[in-house]
Amino acid sequence: MGERIRQHDWSSSGLGPPETWPLRLQGYTDMILRMPTPAIIFWGPEQTQIYNAGYAIIMGPRHPRYLGASYRECWPDTYPTIYPWMRRVLDEGEVIQVDKTLIPVTRHGFTEEAYFTFSFVPLRDDDGRINGFLQPVNEVTEEVIAERRLATLRAIAPRATTHAEVMQETAAAFRGNAQDLPFAVLYLWNDAVHTLDLAVHHGLEMIPEPLRTAGEQVFASGEASKVEDFEALLGRSHTGPWPEPTRSAMILPLRRSPAHAAGGVLVLGISPRLHFDEKYQAFFEAVARELAAVIEQQRAQQALRESEALLRTTFASLAEGISLQDADGTIRFSNTAAERLLGLTADQLSGRTSEDSRWHAIREDGSPFPGEEHPPMVALRTGQPQLGKVLGVRRSDGSLVWLAINALPLPGREDGSPGGVVSSFFDITERKAAEARIRELNATLERRVAERTRELEEANRELEAFSYSVSHDLRAPLRHITGFVQLLDKRARSVLDAKSQEFLKTIAEAAQRGGQLVDDLLDFSRMSRAEMRLASVSLGSLVEEVRRELLPDVEGRRVTWKVEALPAVHGDAALLRLVFRNLLSNAIKYTRTKPEAVIEIFAHALPEETEVVVRDNGVGFEMEFVGKLFGVFQRLHSVEEFEGTGIGLANVRRVVHRHGGRVWAEGVPGQGATFHFTLPLSSR
Repeated sequence: MGERIRQHDWSSSGLGPPETWPLRLQGYTDMILRMPTPAIIFWGPEQTQIYNAGYAIIMGPRHPRYLGASYRECWPDTYPTIYPWMRRVLDEGEVIQVDKTLIPVTRHGFTEEAYFTFSFVPLRDDDGRINGFLQPVNEVTEEVIAERRLATLRAIAPRATTHAEVMQETAAAFRGNAQDLPFAVLYLWNDAVHTLDLAVHHGLEMIPEPLRTAGEQVFASGEASKVEDFEALLGRSHTGPWPEPTRSAMILPLRRSPAHAAGGVLVLGISPRLHFDEKYQAFFEAVARELAAVIEQQRAQQALRESEALLRTTFASLAEGISLQDADGTIRFSNTAAERLLGLTADQLSGRTSEDSRWHAIREDGSPFPGEEHPPMVALRTGQPQLGKVLGVRRSDGSLVWLAINALPLPGREDGSPGGVVSSFFDITERKAAEARIRELNATLERRVAERTRELEEANRELEAFSYSVSHDLRAPLRHITGFVQLLDKRARSVLDAKSQEFLKTIAEAAQRGGQLVDDLLDFSRMSRAEMRLASVSLGSLVEEVRRELLPDVEGRRVTWKVEALPAVHGDAALLRLVFRNLLSNAIKYTRTKPEAVIEIFAHALPEETEVVVRDNGVGFEMEFVGKLFGVFQRLHSVEEFEGTGIGLANVRRVVHRHGGRVWAEGVPGQGATFHFTLPLSSR
């Protein structure tokens, strides 16, 4: 987009070539070109347009023709709306924020309903005068329309219980969204006379007979149909909330899903200011499904009222406890299972309410469960189902039974309040006992885990003390061996043949390796016992110090160091020095077979920690052995190939873990190895 601005002919705009623009305008332009969101600058008395790639999308077919054009020339349809805000910015220097504003936009070949959230920010020229404004823009059309459509779906008869109420609330929901539904006509199938009856209509004063005929065709086929020339079907022009006439409509079968039979058809007008895309069609389909579900639900409730006598017979045969209470909460019916679970006869249950003082109910925590809070009473009071509620009932024989209860309010009253409540409940006493046993087992397991953890920690301490003691005890004999070998070499070198001298050298080197191994063991043992001295540590300085210490190891070799800027971290400087010394000395050691060694050190900032990486181009390793890398005395190469004791990386892991970090490695044979470790941003 920046190149297009530089190559654009700006002569007609009065601005001239970009390189001659005021310095501030050049800076503003560079700023919007870097912005990830749509933004446009209007500059000078004509409000000449300069915009970024994001705004080019909003421009649509206007781009790039209107780059450098005036606001009025490019946006004649929105200019009257924008002009008052523009003057407040240019004249008074006011910053204005506008949210979800309807601004009709001509694109896709027609005037489209569009919503924008945008700001007006005054811009000053090199003399300090306000000479334009910046407009960061965010189109929120999809968000506004989605919210509006969701509100319509929620408004379709949410509380209706009778057929008349469903029709009234449906009509109100359609009227509340004339933007998406310029008109709506609902036909319901009359099974008695096999025809479609008009049930609800909105936005049309007269309903032509050809519309019913088209609806019958859709009802018979079960497939939705789009009417492209609705004016011809209607016989006249229809105008909804917009100046443009409604030219097309959809006729949809009224059903909950393709698997259900249609209960009618729904005719919905298509807005002339919206593109009829998949989302728009899906909204129409959702309206039809929701309305079908509401009508079916209302009919089901009516059928429930009419079949109460049949349900009584059915309830009596169920294994679950069933009770029926009237609008006052008085028990009018209970089945045999309910009498058995509650320990009462039918006569004893009949006439009781949930608030009867003879009930002794408790909650799961053992506290009293007041009658007015029992699920049936809550369902009556709120009109909402109460599902899966648990309470305990103390029966007359003193036993306690735990019940899971579902309470469903029944329609019936003219004011819409429940006419009663039906409750089903079953015995979960055994389940509760099993849950208690599981909790007890979990508690026992937690205690055992805690005991084993303490035992393991004690064993680790004893093992570390043992390692420290053994390492100390081994030092003295190794020093003796080294000392006596040196004495023997001085006194007897002249009388020893070459083979004997080689034996002495082997003994001395073995003793030195043993001494080094003991020293490494002592360091490893100290790692977990040494007190950490936490402070801010510059990793860059630490790496440079370690590199200087290792200079003798790279003498005579070609080694390329690639060290990026490293951050400061919170840690123990001495322990972190040991980490870098081990990793860098390993990198030097395992690259000595390469003509040129390349060692990289860099870091990444993560949300809660810093990741440090050390990479080399050395001999590498097979990833199947990566689990052995950080173990004590674990080596992937022989001593003859590469010297070492196999403790260095174990020390690295222990130091990093003591800092609360993580450590891992990757390798490719012949290509090198990469070691990662992390350090928290603050001490743990």
